[in-house]
Amino acid sequence: MTREEAQKYLDKVADDLSEFFGSVQIMVSTQVGCATRCIKSGRGDWYARQGMAHEFINEDQAQVTAIAIARENSPPEGGDGWKE
Repeated sequence: MTREEAQKYLDKVADDLSEFFGSVQIMVSTQVGCATRCIKSGRGDWYARQGMAHEFINEDQAQVTAIAIARENSPPEGGDGWKE
């Protein structure tokens, strides 16, 4: 699929989804050689789409941080010696 075909497809999907949802933001990536290319399409309120993208990133960062904290605070395997 060429970049132009992919963009046309995403635009159609965004159009279809926007019939049911107030704001739509689609981001996809593809590997081309050693590079990763991103193709985007969106419909609806630009501010809502920006907010959704920021929320997506912030939730992922919060989850990664929570996992790191849990690893640091969890007791080591094998015995209760860590409690002393």
